[in-house]
Amino acid sequence: MAILGDYIKLDTNAEGLRNIDWHLETIQKLPGNPVYQIALMPNHGLKSLSKLVINRIAAKMEDINQKNVTVWLRFGHEMNGQWYSWGLKPNLFKKKWIHLTLAIRKRAPNTYMMWAPNARFGKSVNSVKGGYSPYWPGSQYVDIAALSYYHFGGPSRLNIVPAQNEAIEKLKEFSKLYGYRGKGKPIVLAETSAPFTRSLFGKVPERGGGSEEEIKISWLSQLFSGKMHGEVPELKAISWFEVKKNEKAPDGRYRKSEDFRLLLGKEEVSQEASSYLAGDWQAD
Repeated sequence: MAILGDYIKLDTNAEGLRNIDWHLETIQKLPGNPVYQIALMPNHGLKSLSKLVINRIAAKMEDINQKNVTVWLRFGHEMNGQWYSWGLKPNLFKKKWIHLTLAIRKRAPNTYMMWAPNARFGKSVNSVKGGYSPYWPGSQYVDIAALSYYHFGGPSRLNIVPAQNEAIEKLKEFSKLYGYRGKGKPIVLAETSAPFTRSLFGKVPERGGGSEEEIKISWLSQLFSGKMHGEVPELKAISWFEVKKNEKAPDGRYRKSEDFRLLLGKEEVSQEASSYLAGDWQAD
């Protein structure tokens, strides 16, 4: 099954939905039963999600489904973080989520609501900042429970190889709450990567000692390991963030070049990853 992730800003009166038309042909050309994973971003805030906007979203999802494309709709992703305008507003988020879900289900039966917080960074799962439970709208309004979960080398984004079982422990916690032993949902990694960091000018690798191959293949092998399959059997799909971009590290000192790519970046990394994925990776 091919999954292609996309980021669509709603803009005023859902005018941003037009951008889907530019991408839909690519989705339709994918083999098998392609899934269009849309991160629908209410960039003017949750209050902008009026009845008119909700109806336009539902109509667009219906149109996509009628073209034989399945949608995983990741509305307001990473809502438990402070970096988006819709973040840290649990009550309003749940209200808008429910209204959108009801509208979608009336018109677009092959659009599935993907509830997708950022991997927990708060003190507990109940924290408004960095938690999960304040944003849960109810099992009847969620089809898929997903996470954005990356390996970063700490707040300074150092090139550090992932610790053993780093990926597994965080996903075990999430799946216990929202997987088959909790809310009964399939689990998806909607965004993941282990970026390699360089200075913005000069492109000098950041400190930490790990090579790009070591960092990325270590993370990949944890995600696809037999241990992950045994500990988190609900994990049904993984979407790797194939982007290179410049951004400021959380320590706030300066911007850095972050290469998140696995298959579309450095040739040696791509070859090693392709070889790993083509092999018997669940035997690891």
